[in-house]
This record gives sequence, structure tokens and C-alpha cells, in this order.
Amino acid sequence: MLGNAEMRRQRYAQAAEQYRQLTALQPDAPLAQAHLTAALVAQGQCAEALQSINKALARHSRDGDLMVIYIRLASTCAAASAQERDIALDYGQLLYKQSPDTNTASAYALARRSSKQRAPVMAPPQRCIARRCNCSSSSRHRTNPGPPRMPTSRRRC
Repeated sequence: MLGNAEMRRQRYAQAAEQYRQLTALQPDAPLAQAHLTAALVAQGQCAEALQSINKALARHSRDGDLMVIYIRLASTCAAASAQERDIALDYGQLLYKQSPDTNTASAYALARRSSKQRAPVMAPPQRCIARRCNCSSSSRHRTNPGPPRMPTSRRRC
């Protein structure tokens, strides 16, 4: 495809035009729409790229590859709305439950991060264990402080 050659030459506007022509000729080809989206992103036109991938998903709503592209784009594009980021998170959850591979997991992580839904904060003892740190015997690291203890040197959690 001429569009692929233009992408390799970093002539993204020309590549996007080739992919637009291809999508007009083959409107049911999700790969052509994915290529158009990539060319638009490479040009820095993420808002137009979001429109492009939305158009592809309207025709192929169950295409997992298109969903991953949407998730990554909606999670990183500054022009993405809160609703688009929420949809990306929903797609990410759905895909991750169906196929928790590396590609899906990283896209889902992007969606979680962009929608500000991070993992819950760990309690201090868990945080200490997770970091494999030395922690003092102060009561803030114990769930049941009990009677006061004499200060000691640092101990392992």
C-alpha cells in the first residue's frame, strides 16, 4: 500500500490521504481505518484520529484490536472528553476480562490512569511489606498497638 510507504518515509499527511481514499473504497475494512488513525496520530491530530477510530468502531463494535487502539488513543489524547475516557476504561475492563494479555493489560492500565481510577492505597503494614523496607516499631505500623513498647532499633516488618 502506498500509505504504508508514506508512513515509513514519515510523510504522514500523504499517508493519511492514501488511507482516506482506501477507507472510502473499503468502508468495511477495519485495518484501513486503523492505519488512517495511526497516520492522524503521527501528524498530531488526535481529535481527528478519535473521530476516525469511532467511525471504525461504529461498524465493527466487537473488534478487539480496534478497541485497544481506541483505549490507547482516548487515554493519551488531550482532546479526549471525560466520556471518551470512561468508554476507554469500560473497553479496557471488558477486554482484560476476556484476554488478559500484555497488550490488553497495558491498554487497560493506560485507561485506568487517565480516568484517575488507580488501585486503592495500601495500609501502612502492607506498604512496608511491599517495599521490603525496615520499619520502626512505632504504633502507626501495627494494626493493634497494644501496650506501649520501649523504643528499639529498627526491625523487619
